[in-house]
Amino acid sequence: MVDVEEKKKWSDKEFHKNLKEFLTLVEEHYGVKPLIYCVNSFYNEHLSRGYKDYQFMIGRYGPNEPNMRHGGPWMIWQFSETGEVRGIEKKVDIDRLNPRYKLSDLLLPRK
Repeated sequence: MVDVEEKKKWSDKEFHKNLKEFLTLVEEHYGVKPLIYCVNSFYNEHLSRGYKDYQFMIGRYGPNEPNMRHGGPWMIWQFSETGEVRGIEKKVDIDRLNPRYKLSDLLLPRK
């Protein structure tokens, strides 16, 4: 998974060139395209058009599912950062797998 949350001071051209180059390096190493994590607004503003070949884990806290501009489906929805899990003292992120997918879709292929 690649966490993409900021563009910083890069131009759109620099940002997309560098991100696509990095995604290609990750894919070459692991043999599969990485899952991309970002918040819903960042996806809609920066990633909704040029990354149709990728799956996304979208952070959108609250009861409303991610609203993916241009129709891209989310694979995992991070809907809370205040979850509780027995045995873990701090609050944790809570996620939901889109019913279109299976847990096995998240596994790397065996070498």
